[in-house]
Amino acid sequence: EFWLIFVFGMFPLILTHFIIDYLTNAYRKSQRDIVDAEKNRKIQFLDEEMIDFHSEKESLSNRIKEKVDAINDGNGNVLRSDDAGDHWRLTSNTQFGYISKILVHPSNANKIYVAADLNYRVWTHGGESGFFESKNGGSTWERLHIGEVTDAVMDPDSPSIMYVGIRDQGLYRVTNEEERWDWNLVYPSSNVTFPPGEQLQLSTIKIALGRQGDPTSRLVAVKFHKQLFTNTRAGLGEWHGAGDVGQWGDLDQSESCNVIAIDPFNNNVILSGLQDL
Repeated sequence: EFWLIFVFGMFPLILTHFIIDYLTNAYRKSQRDIVDAEKNRKIQFLDEEMIDFHSEKESLSNRIKEKVDAINDGNGNVLRSDDAGDHWRLTSNTQFGYISKILVHPSNANKIYVAADLNYRVWTHGGESGFFESKNGGSTWERLHIGEVTDAVMDPDSPSIMYVGIRDQGLYRVTNEEERWDWNLVYPSSNVTFPPGEQLQLSTIKIALGRQGDPTSRLVAVKFHKQLFTNTRAGLGEWHGAGDVGQWGDLDQSESCNVIAIDPFNNNVILSGLQDL
């Protein structure tokens, strides 16, 4: 009778207890596994976020360091923004001198031209002066002409024609036909008489072009400090003295005001910067 009671009475209870205990433990374990998996997923997500954060931080630090080093070097560099100025990057590691002008080809934005002068900041740092061309948006540069280039202007109707002013050399009319560059010195600096002791500043050349006519009859104005000269045949042929811009007195006309422009609708109107009037 005892065994009958045990088999048909107690054993089912004991078996049920073990089954319930097993299922309870299995459920708890599955819940712990789910919780642990969720924790691990969140930890992995945070780890990935931290890795991305550190990568962005390192990238930003490197970009800042590049720009700070470029500034500290005292050399000129070309920065490029592809989102209307929100972010900037160096186009290359090329070290220019004092960048006086950047030109972009109107029908091929990958063609960029840089005019680079020298000044006291870069004499001891090795920045390069000259007239440079990039055919790939600024990634690499080729120097087309040596010298301290103080200004450069592209013909508004014919980008294959440019006018380049080089310190102590003069004004060049530059043509580019199928990558064949022709440098024609149309107004040499030797034509200008500089007062003693002021050769460096007075040899700084500034250029302006009129918009009237065509590339063969373009009004060209070139300014050597306070002396201005004009030509109505695209820099070719006879030049005319346009008077001393400094006739208003004994002026110390510094580089900051050494600029010139021509009214695009009226070639008779020429504008010039003037200091200490």
